[in-house]
Amino acid sequence: MQAMKKSLSLFLAVCYICMLQPITVFADTKPIMVNGTNILLEQDYTLTCGNGTAKFDPGTKTLTLDNATINAGTAGDTLTYGIEIHEQGVVVELVGQNSIDAHFGIWGNSSFQIKGTGGGSLSIHANQVPELGSISRCGIRIDDGGLDVRDASLQITFDDLHQDVSAYAIYICGGENQISNSRIEINMPTSSGEYAQSTGINATGAASLTISDNSTVTMNTVDAGIAVGGGILKISGSKLAIPAAEHYAVSCGNLEIVNGSDVNVHTERGLALSANEKITISNSTVSTESINRNGLSCTDLAVTDASNLTAKGYWPAFYVEKDTIIKDSSVTAESAADVGVYCPNGDLEISASELTCTSAPQFSGILVGTGNLTMTDSTVVSPGDLGVPGIRANGDIVISGGTTEVGDGGISSGNNVQVGGTITANGLPSYDNISSNNTNGQVSFSDADYGAVDAAIARANALDKRGYTNFDEVEAAIGAVIRGKDFREQDVVDGYAAAIDSAIAALKPLPAISILEGADQTIATDTDTDVAIRVDGNLDKFVSVLVDGTELSKEHYIATPGSTIITFKPEYIKTLAVGDHTVAIRFTDGQALTTLTIKENETEQPGQTPENPDENPGGSDEKPEQPGQPPENPDENPGGSDEKPEQPGEPDKNPEQPVQKPEQPSNKPDNPDATPGDDSSNGQPQKPSDGSSNETTQKPSNVPAQNQSNDKLPPKTGDYAPIGWPAILMVISAAWLITGRRRTGLYH
Repeated sequence: MQAMKKSLSLFLAVCYICMLQPITVFADTKPIMVNGTNILLEQDYTLTCGNGTAKFDPGTKTLTLDNATINAGTAGDTLTYGIEIHEQGVVVELVGQNSIDAHFGIWGNSSFQIKGTGGGSLSIHANQVPELGSISRCGIRIDDGGLDVRDASLQITFDDLHQDVSAYAIYICGGENQISNSRIEINMPTSSGEYAQSTGINATGAASLTISDNSTVTMNTVDAGIAVGGGILKISGSKLAIPAAEHYAVSCGNLEIVNGSDVNVHTERGLALSANEKITISNSTVSTESINRNGLSCTDLAVTDASNLTAKGYWPAFYVEKDTIIKDSSVTAESAADVGVYCPNGDLEISASELTCTSAPQFSGILVGTGNLTMTDSTVVSPGDLGVPGIRANGDIVISGGTTEVGDGGISSGNNVQVGGTITANGLPSYDNISSNNTNGQVSFSDADYGAVDAAIARANALDKRGYTNFDEVEAAIGAVIRGKDFREQDVVDGYAAAIDSAIAALKPLPAISILEGADQTIATDTDTDVAIRVDGNLDKFVSVLVDGTELSKEHYIATPGSTIITFKPEYIKTLAVGDHTVAIRFTDGQALTTLTIKENETEQPGQTPENPDENPGGSDEKPEQPGQPPENPDENPGGSDEKPEQPGEPDKNPEQPVQKPEQPSNKPDNPDATPGDDSSNGQPQKPSDGSSNETTQKPSNVPAQNQSNDKLPPKTGDYAPIGWPAILMVISAAWLITGRRRTGLYH
């Protein structure tokens, strides 16, 4: 009995564990509701949705909608949530065409991602659930976190609005949000109330929203377009179109439109494009318009890098609280009831750009409050009515280059005006309508640019006026230049440069006169003779002589008739450096040109090698040896000659190898009484000079040995060799061997 109770208890425990197992599996898993059903409790985590399916992968947290239709509860009522996500980091993958019809299309309490695969799309139709009262409707809503939309196509539609019920196509409460390579189209009805009731994208609590990578966001009709509160809205390489916003189009903390983006926004009541801080437009096209407010409003504005900006407004088209920079861009500002561009508390800088401002009657096109206005190399059109400045700034106004059109108005500064560009009134140059309202202020004009004139004068000065017949015309053009003109007479200053260059181009060189004798002479540096050049010119017309462009004093040459002979004195020739020198002999009717070449003196110094090593200045065919040194080639026979070698200190007469050897060496000295010199063999046997059949081995001298002293021995040849020491060594060796044998008992 006891055993049965134990078995039964064990069985009941197992059953209880099995009953608890499903609860244990999902106890820590947050539900993911699809069409009102927790998909985590479905077989294979798959739920049929119309003709498609919804399937969840717990491993990757991916909810895949495959041609799914999510539109109604069991009784046919409108769904509160099409998809309800309580898990963080879920990816909603779109395959095929999907649709959701609910009060909240997709809701999540934390961040999630929507990703398209193979062109997948999702259409959300947000309907009102009466039971929810004033709870706002949303196509996509995240209560805490960011939204990431990638490679997807979304369409969010609202049919109508209910009283006191707000509607949001996308509602985000935080985080960093991204729309990348996606298409989002929003259609929402507008209201006639005081406040916006329908909003395209509300991200007021978000840190940022980025629309990038060729995305397109279109809001055909909304009360409000995009709101990012104090966060950053960045549009990069993408398009944003809000053609009909009732209250405002874009509102954020900072706005960046960059990398070839295209933004087109229009609003009826409020601001079209506004930022609490800075708007940056770079390499992009922006068109913004407000029927009743400003087309563009911010604290600071920068329009750069070939951007194209058009702003239209009822009040100032541009309202920039502080600083505005327009560089390398084209900007148009049109105001229906005020100034075109208004910067109340900052500077306005326009550089290498085009700015066109249109204002209401009796208003300036450009108005700068306390700051300065700088326009550099730009085309600015800002007309004003008669008596009304088209351009006005309370600070300094500096205009450099470019063209500024002021219509019937003018330019007015609260301080100084510096003008260095063309000012036109109705297309005609005009500088009488520029004024300063400050008693200490002044209007000044920049100096004309004389750079072209100075360059032309430099070209003229580089020429030798004596080489031309009409150089006086160039000098006259230079003398006509008047300095000190301002830029208003720049065309006159440019005319000076043109006149100088024209005179240079018309120069006529002196005719060439022939040289009859002495052309292109080469002269040694130490010449003591006169150098004469005879020229086919009349002495009566002779003017001067120039060497290397420098006119010579007459003390350095003599000019004589016949036709004309110029004779340079040796003292002058010696002053010329080695090399070529140009000589010009001038006449009133022409000039003769030639060259004098000065070269080093060729006189040889003792001990120097001649320029041609094959020549023998000493007349001998033999190469002398240095006293006491062996020959370079021991096979050669320096003793084969009967000549006495040169003594130390004498100059070398033939430093090279002999050109030709004698066929038969002499058997005795030319002078029998002469003392033969020491040979250079150093006592070594000598060989024939080169083994030629025509050559004979040198023989000893025939002078008797008894007539020679100890220091006058005959030359040693291959027939003579000392033998004394080898004989002595042989005797000592034989004696040692005999003695050794006797000691060992070999001899008895």
